[in-house]
This record gives sequence, structure tokens and C-alpha cells, in this order.
Amino acid sequence: MVSVASAVLELLVEASPQRISVIVCALCNCCASAGDLLSLLQSARWRAWSTALRCCCRVCEEKKMSLVDSVPEVQSRLLPLFAELLCEDTMLSSAVELVDLLSLTLVGTTQTQLCTAFLSLLDGRFLCCGASCKDGDANEKGSHRLSGQSKLLSISVYAVHRLLSRCDGSIVEAVVAACDVCLWLQRSLFVLASGGPLAVYCGAYAVRTLLSIAPRIASHFPSLAVAAMDSACRHCALPDGSTLVARLLACLCDHEESECTLASELLARFISQCRQASPRRALLLRSISDNTLGFSRLCLRKQKEFAQNENVHMCQRCTLPRLTQCLPVVTLFTADDAPHDEATTRLLSHCLAASASVLVSRDVIVSDVFDSVGSALTALFRSSVGERHCSSTLSTIVAAMSVVALGCPALLDGTGMTGVVLSLFTDGFDPCKGKGVNYVGYCLLPALSCIRNPRQLDGIAAGMAGAPPASDGAPLSVAWPVVLGLWSSVAPFADHFVSLYFLAAWFRLLRYAMSVRSSGVGGFDPITVTASSCCVYALPSLHIKSLPRRRLEGCSIVQCIAVGLSLVLHKGRSVSKPQLLDTEIQDLHCITRRFEALCGGDVDSVGVDLFSTMSVSEGADWLLEQLLAAGYTTEVGTALSFASKC
Repeated sequence: MVSVASAVLELLVEASPQRISVIVCALCNCCASAGDLLSLLQSARWRAWSTALRCCCRVCEEKKMSLVDSVPEVQSRLLPLFAELLCEDTMLSSAVELVDLLSLTLVGTTQTQLCTAFLSLLDGRFLCCGASCKDGDANEKGSHRLSGQSKLLSISVYAVHRLLSRCDGSIVEAVVAACDVCLWLQRSLFVLASGGPLAVYCGAYAVRTLLSIAPRIASHFPSLAVAAMDSACRHCALPDGSTLVARLLACLCDHEESECTLASELLARFISQCRQASPRRALLLRSISDNTLGFSRLCLRKQKEFAQNENVHMCQRCTLPRLTQCLPVVTLFTADDAPHDEATTRLLSHCLAASASVLVSRDVIVSDVFDSVGSALTALFRSSVGERHCSSTLSTIVAAMSVVALGCPALLDGTGMTGVVLSLFTDGFDPCKGKGVNYVGYCLLPALSCIRNPRQLDGIAAGMAGAPPASDGAPLSVAWPVVLGLWSSVAPFADHFVSLYFLAAWFRLLRYAMSVRSSGVGGFDPITVTASSCCVYALPSLHIKSLPRRRLEGCSIVQCIAVGLSLVLHKGRSVSKPQLLDTEIQDLHCITRRFEALCGGDVDSVGVDLFSTMSVSEGADWLLEQLLAAGYTTEVGTALSFASKC
């Protein structure tokens, strides 16, 4: 009943914030003295009273207000009573409640004096608990403290986190100056190392906040840091536990150049925990994946800063050894534990794409490593198709596969990786199914495949014409017409990075088709072959529940290309274009950097350098002119007419 009443009260207060002062005054009237407050604490009314105060605190925080600054009665009537009881030998359970409520009332305050007084109060309570926090004190005695003491220590360090992270920005420096960050870090590590789930939750947040203020001081307490990490691994079954543990590992492993000992030990112990068969294994593996993603993104940002001659505060020695340790664990988790839920699938895809990009940025392109990452993503894609994941998730996986392929283009040779992706459309697969048509990332890999090997156009055209395909190409001959139509349909929604690869792929196919036609072999023009399954849709957006009726059916390859280019021209400027990959990854794999290795030829010799000097719309317009010059007037006219009505 109290929880229901709390929800109703919160809704009322959100609708009428002016009621907060009335509610707080009513709460103050319930406890005119410290004795009254103590009686209230020990009564059945306490839960309702404290819930009402918490509700007011939550609403104030959501509205970027401070309860203590907005309602004078809080400072004049409530806080003195809280402080008086905390200074006395109050029961531990009561002290826990009071510390938590005090920290909530101070959220967002601009009063430095109140914050420093609260820190002094917390310091006194911590000492009263007899917390001997010397480095290495996370012993058996520490791990078996009374439940009340453990809760108070945990809530105390969490209160420090809440105070430092949520006080008004104008007083942060003054509050930090009044806080002994090193001492509170030691205490937080002790709590984390010796406690249960609550201690891990509170301690982890406190450690992260304190290390964000004073980075790289965890090395002052190496044994505590190791014990804290072990404890976090043992008690990681918390709400959002994998992310919390991943961020904790990241801040504890951050270190100065060449001071790698503690970071190496922490990472080795964490990976050891990941490999143990236990109920928490999956959560720890998700944590190491999350941590590896964050580390890889940081490496890419720092690499960019280094290239711009900026100071890079990051140990360069650890980058490759750390990735070498983590990547096998992540790839094994990706493949062996599949299928994953959609959130984990996207996390793993982003992680492997970022990690592969770090290796590319360091010119460490080991084929075995890229093969392993590619195989893991292939297994992830297969399992996601089996789980009927949405189009955005499938696109995320294939976009990661594309990043890996850009780093090691040999993965595109043959039909291995591309064949698995195309297999999605070999059995009458509905590309929408009420889950959207965000296949921009999905279509990137077939585009890269066409850039790599435009000669496969012969096989695609033969399959569309109904010729018996080779045994290994049978499924792909069914899939290619569908994919070509889908590719043109989503083209106007592609960001600049993807659009340039789309244009380059169409250009490569067109150039090859013209060379075949000019050779006069049998008078065959491969891009004019049509297929009933080749269909371009007039998509209003990528987030639709069913495919639109407006479509162009039975297209040829050249018709698909013309419609795709026309849609880019007519719709490209007016639709939302979600960024497919992180900026650092896009910069590293932009077409001007990767095209030569991708197609195995000099950029100038194939003419794609033109696109680096044009905008996407200019490139699309130029390609349409090339189609007209090549004699595909009917197809271009049909495409422009279709696009103009979309």
C-alpha cells in the first residue's frame, strides 16, 4: 500500500510542485524535536513519513531543483534533527535511514557549508563504526561484519558519491576541496572488498565517482583494489550489474604510462573469473564485453588526438596486450553463448567492430584474429536470424562485419561472410514483419562485396535470368534480387559514410557492365536482366510495420541502381539519417582510406576518387548522368518518375 501511495503522491507533486513546501511542513510538524524524530523512526509511521520525503526529493531532482534550497524548513527544522541523532549513538538501522535521507535532501544544493558539514558528519559516523581501512584490511573479520555496520558503511560511501556527483556545478570544486578524496577512496574500496551485494553496489559507484575526481590513485591501494574487484565479481548479480562492474574495471585499470602492474593483475583476475563455470559467468562475460567496447572507443579517440598532435593521457603500452587478452574471451562468448538477447547482441557487435578498428589503427592486421572476429559475428548473425531479431539489430551485426571486412578485405573473397548475410533472403523472408526496415547496415556488406568483386555481376544476372547456378551459389541467386531492391529502398536513409560506399558499389557494377557490353560477347548486358523478386519500395521511414504498397516490381539491376540514385536525390535531404557507426570508426574506414585495399586497385584508375570531392547528392546526380550517357534512358526516366512521387 505504501508503494502505491508513494506513486500517487509523486504524480500529484509532479503536477503541482508548489505542494512540496506544504508536504514538507506537514512532515516537520510530525517531529518537533530529536526525541520526536527518534520515536517516529521506531514507529509504524516511519515508512510512510520517509517515503513522502523521498518522493519530494525525487521530484525536486527531476525538476533540477534542490529540496534544501527550495524549502527553508528543511534546513531550519529537519536537518538539525537528523544531524543531532546521527551524532548520538543511534541504532545502526536508524542511522542508515538518516544518512540516506540527508544525502537526498542535499542533491542539487548550492550551499557549500551544508555539503562540508555533511561530509564531516559522515566521517564521524564512519569512524564510529570502527572501519579500519588500511590497505590490505579486507580480511575475514572485515567480510563478516554485522549487517547493520555493513549497511551503514555502504550507505555512507554511497552518500559521498551522491553528494559529489549531484551537488550544483557551481560548488563542486569547493566541496571536492573539503573532501579527503584519497581517504574516501580507501574507505570505498574497503566497503566494496568486504561487503555483500549492497556494499558492492554502493562501493562501486563511490569508487567510480572518486576516481573521476582524482584519476589513477587506485594504485595507492593495490591489495584493496584487487580484493574489491574480486568482491565485485562475486556479487555482480545487481540491477545493471554488468555495466556497473565494467565501469568499475575501467576506472581501476586506468593508469599512468608504464605503471601497468595493477591494471594487468586486475584484468587477469577478471578474465579468470569470466572463464569459471558459475551462475554469474554470463553477466561477467557481458561486463568484459562492455569494458572492451569502452576501452576500444577510448583508444580510437586517443589515437585521433595523437594524430592531431594533442597530449594523450593514456598508457600506449597496454593497448594491444589488453585487446589480445580480451578479444578471445569476447569472441568465444559471442559465438558459444549465442543466441543472445537483442541488447547483448548489439553490445557484442559494437565491441567487435571497435576492437577490430583499434587493430587497424595500429596496423596490426593479423588474418587469424580477423577470421576469428568475422566467424564470431557470422555465428551471431545466424543466431539472431533464428531468434527473429528486429532489422536494426541485424543491421548492427552486419555493420560490424563490414568494419571487420574493411580492415581485412580478404574476408569478402568467396561467398563465406557475404553468403551468410544474403542467406537471410533465401526462403521467402519478410523484411518487415512489424519490426521496421532499418537495413542500411545490412546492405553495406553486399555493397562492399560488389566493390571488391564486381565480376560477380555475371553470376547475379545469370541467376536472375533463371540460369541453373552452381551448387554453392543456388541460395544466393534467390537472395541477390531481393537484396538489390532493398538496398535501393534504404539508400536515401544512409548516412554520408555509407552513402559513399553505396555510390562506389553502383559505380563499380555499372563500369563492369559497360565493359562487358562493349566487349560484345554474345551481346549480353548483365544489368538489364529482370527478376520478379527484385522490388524497390517507397519507404516513408525505416520504422514501419508493413511494407508500403507503392513499389516498383520486377526490376532489373540497372533499374534498381537508377531508382536508388533517384531516391537519394529526391528524398536524401529530407529524411532522418541515423549514424551507423561511431565517428572514430567512420573516420578510420572512410572510402578514401580503404577503397584501394578493398578493390585491390589504385583509386584513380577506377574513378571512385570523384566521390571524395562530391557531396552524396552530387555523386548520385553524376552517376545518373553516366547511366543516361550509357543509353539507359528508359530506366532513368522510370526511376525519376517513381522517386518524384515518393
